[in-house]
Amino acid sequence: MEEREAFREFYLKYAKKLYRVVERLQEIQEGKVGDITEDVVQESFLLAFVKWDEIRKSGKPMGWLVVTAKYYIYNQIRMKDNQTISYQEKDMIKNIGVTDSNLDFIDDSQLLRETLTEPEEREMFTYYLCGYKSAEIAEKLNMNENTVRVKIKRMKDKIRGNWNECK
Repeated sequence: MEEREAFREFYLKYAKKLYRVVERLQEIQEGKVGDITEDVVQESFLLAFVKWDEIRKSGKPMGWLVVTAKYYIYNQIRMKDNQTISYQEKDMIKNIGVTDSNLDFIDDSQLLRETLTEPEEREMFTYYLCGYKSAEIAEKLNMNENTVRVKIKRMKDKIRGNWNECK
C-alpha cells in the first residue's frame, strides 16, 4: 500500500508540471498544441509506474518523465510518417543519463585520433594514461630519453594547434 501512496504523491507532484512541458514540446515539434497532451502525460506515468523502482532511486524523476514524454511525442510524429520506433526501448531509458559533457569528451577523443598517427597516439596513451615517465618510455622503445621528451612536446603542440582551429 505504501508503494501506491508514494506513486500517488509522485503523480500529484509532477503531473501538472509534465503537462505544461508536454504542451511546450508539442508546440515546438508540431507548431501547435496537439490533442495528445493528456495521452502523453498518462503514457509517461504508466511507464513510470512500470519502472517505479528505478525512478525512485534516480535523482531526477522529472527529467526521466520529460525524456519519456519527448520520446512518446517523437513516436507519435513518426507514426504519422510510418517510421515508428518504440519509446519504451531499453536503450532510450538507459541513455537518459548521457550529458553534453560525455558527448564533448567523445568529440575531443575523436579529434585526438584524427590529429595523431597511430604510433604517436600509443605513445601519448603510454605517457598520460599509463603514467609512465619519459625515461620509462625511452627504455621500452629503446630510444634516448631526450628524444622521447621532444616527441611528446611535438605531439602536444600538434594537438594544441588542432584544438585552436576547432574552438
